[in-house]
Amino acid sequence: MLDINVLRNFAKVDEEKLQELHLSLQFAMNKYQINTPYRVAAFLAQIAHESALFTKFCESCYYKDANRLLQLFPNDFTSISDANKYVRNSEKCANRIYANQNGNGNEESGDGFRFRGRGAIQLTGKANYTQFAKAISKSLDETVAYCTTLAGAIEVSAWFWSTRNCNSLADVGLFGQITKKINGGYTGAEERLNLYKKIKTLMKLI
Repeated sequence: MLDINVLRNFAKVDEEKLQELHLSLQFAMNKYQINTPYRVAAFLAQIAHESALFTKFCESCYYKDANRLLQLFPNDFTSISDANKYVRNSEKCANRIYANQNGNGNEESGDGFRFRGRGAIQLTGKANYTQFAKAISKSLDETVAYCTTLAGAIEVSAWFWSTRNCNSLADVGLFGQITKKINGGYTGAEERLNLYKKIKTLMKLI
């Protein structure tokens, strides 16, 4: 279904990781019916963009500048002095910015860091992890651990794709609508589209 040579043209991984990536993609795409050329092309383009060409699968929440924190999360920090308490501390920052949302507990619960974004399409929040855990018949702890693996990072992305009905959008070429489903907006729309075109060319769809 997916020629590994297609991946070689844009995935920024070494040969050993490429082989693992190829197997993980084949498994996940088969399981979630990403099983036509146009579904495959759209899925690859979106998850490759989201993961910086398969190099980043976990949110760091590491910020060196308090002004940047205030800019990105104006509802979570009250002042520069407040934000300064969270710079250069990924765990503390994640617990603050993700507190009391998506099923997470308060800042002291540690849920923000535990359930921070993981996967090529990053799954975030206890409620979303709980849904995925149920879908794959794993405990919550097992699911968090699974999402730190390459296989898990790819499968959770395919699951997310499937639950948002992205296959049907790919079938009719509504790539921009897929971007909105995944991103919540259109961040990186041009880069995503260029990658989609490249992959379709590699797959001889255009």
